[in-house]
Amino acid sequence: MHINNENKLLLDFIQKEYSIKDINSIENYKLGFLSDSFIVGSKNDKYFLKKYRSRHKDALDLITKASLYFSKHSIPVIMPIKNSRDEYDFEFQSNKYSLFPFVKDIICKSRLTNHELESAGKMLAKIHLAGKQCSLENSKRTTQSVEKEFTLERINKVVEVLNAKVHKNETDRKFMQMIDLYKMMINKYDFDMEKLGLISDHLTHGDYHLRNISFDESGNVNHIFDLKCLISSRFLELARSISLICFDTTNCFCDNNFEKTKHYLAGYKSVYPLTKKGLRAGLMGYFIKNFHSIWMEEEYYLKNNKTVADLLDRSLYKTKYTSKHFDKIAEKITNLI
Repeated sequence: MHINNENKLLLDFIQKEYSIKDINSIENYKLGFLSDSFIVGSKNDKYFLKKYRSRHKDALDLITKASLYFSKHSIPVIMPIKNSRDEYDFEFQSNKYSLFPFVKDIICKSRLTNHELESAGKMLAKIHLAGKQCSLENSKRTTQSVEKEFTLERINKVVEVLNAKVHKNETDRKFMQMIDLYKMMINKYDFDMEKLGLISDHLTHGDYHLRNISFDESGNVNHIFDLKCLISSRFLELARSISLICFDTTNCFCDNNFEKTKHYLAGYKSVYPLTKKGLRAGLMGYFIKNFHSIWMEEEYYLKNNKTVADLLDRSLYKTKYTSKHFDKIAEKITNLI
């Protein structure tokens, strides 16, 4: 395997930081659309190397504290390995990294059995129970409200780049459809946690979806990855996880996906009781917040991250459908509990 000079320097640095001998391989590992991750190996062992988007030490320390907190409360968080300085992360060429054990029995899935759906729901509920009324000092909190003027400013920066393109392709035209929908909906709805009846009173995972959990051979969640250390409403995170775990298919709102949601919610409420009012508020909050979140467009046009285009068709369909049929979807989901 050919290793470029920059990666050679990185591997040499890791060997010294962790007193590991003969690290001789590094390969990209696509964990998500917004992160760079790698598998590094020596003659006898493999490790998972995560490169963080944030370069702020305080932010990484909070993630470590949250991970340690959940680990103490029997949540199976994969913890990074401590280095020779007794720290969980290191800096190399102005970027922050952590080295994790390579867990051989990890089974990440895109399609789940009913038992696996229930197990995933149970694990999120256990995270929320453990995080109830927990407040780590300086923890990041869910944005309590979003001014439409702020979102429109962000949209305008993307539109400037789009308008500068002389020849627009099909991807550009689809993004323009998304942006038009955003504009229409943010003028109709304000995102305000208090008005929605959502309270940020739980330490949550912050990014609970199938790329960040794994299952053992019996279909039970056995590992949790990539905590974001976010104080939020459990109902808001539950709604987001329903969308990402149960409705993340091409035909998003088919009967089969509502059946999946029934099993997912059954698992959750077997651990942590739910109310229809709370669940509907979470669904409404996630629905509105989505229209104020233009991360995909910013990544594609402002940061040149073209990989997010893989999400475009599904996101466009989902956005169009929910903008017309939210009440119907929310009623159908809340009736499942």
